[in-house]
Amino acid sequence: MLTHSVKNFSVQAHCARPATARRAAKKAGAPAKSTPAYLPARAFTAAEMTFAVMRIIESILLSLAEKVFWEKKRQPTSSLAHAIKNLLDENIFTSVDIAALAEKLHISKSTLFREFSKHYNVGPYQYLLLRKIEIAKTFLIRTENSIKDIANRLAFSDEFYFSNIFKQKTGVSPSAWRKEQIRPEQIR
Repeated sequence: MLTHSVKNFSVQAHCARPATARRAAKKAGAPAKSTPAYLPARAFTAAEMTFAVMRIIESILLSLAEKVFWEKKRQPTSSLAHAIKNLLDENIFTSVDIAALAEKLHISKSTLFREFSKHYNVGPYQYLLLRKIEIAKTFLIRTENSIKDIANRLAFSDEFYFSNIFKQKTGVSPSAWRKEQIRPEQIR
């Protein structure tokens, strides 16, 4: 890389091989100067400086885009992980047995965990709990169902287990969360 300075600015121009540039200048019959032949004989104008900087930025952005493209190519979304997610979503209102899901997909339980976690950055059971909590929030806001009814609807073993999980994930109990979400004008 070569550095060209203009007043208080400096621009790095990409030159793959400075020696090649010197040989080309020598063949062209460039007169011997105290500065190397690959440096310009004049200072850059502001427009040339801007153009050079924009080319460098463009080169960096293209390089980054290429890296992102190849990174995505390297880890495509797995159709197996997608199938696991679909099964979990379909069974959100039932009690889900991970071993039964693995058997249904004709894979081992460890493969199910590994594939799902690799593509969704969370285990299948944690994903299921997070989805159930999101649905529970909707039920708490939009219905007047009791906590017990919501827990039963989402296939939790009992309302106490549901309340504990809800509090772990949100930081407040379901009843406290419901009270926080209801505005005074919504109360009849």
